[in-house]
Amino acid sequence: MMLFPHVQEWAHAEIANVIGNDRLSGFEDRFSLPYVEAVVRESHRWHPVLPLGIAHAAVDDDVYEGLYIPKCWIRLINESNASDFIPERFFTANGGLNDDKVLYAFGFGKRICVGHRPRPFACHIEPRVKGMTAEKLQQMIGHFA
Repeated sequence: MMLFPHVQEWAHAEIANVIGNDRLSGFEDRFSLPYVEAVVRESHRWHPVLPLGIAHAAVDDDVYEGLYIPKCWIRLINESNASDFIPERFFTANGGLNDDKVLYAFGFGKRICVGHRPRPFACHIEPRVKGMTAEKLQQMIGHFA
């Protein structure tokens, strides 16, 4: 976010507007924060955690779904403005999030990450300190701020 302070400001403004200052955000807030979701998707797209792999080349001439693929043809992921950090690319014309979930960050085909899940999964975070609540955590943070 140091490279894109305007993105951080917009994300912070959305969090402040939706969540406010009275509580911490949770997984249930994810779909109420479309700009933050777009920033997460753009982060996965812009610099994936691991390299997306090596280029794939055709060993023989082939035809796939009517498309001729010549021998030694190399397949790479290509995207316009690939080096630019633009969370807005994940919005439709009417301002909603598009369907692009940046699934290619998990790999392709047979080599796709086994931990990848095509739909959101339920998650429960268990605090390390027994009895810790979001309210207590906010009080602790406020005490040191």
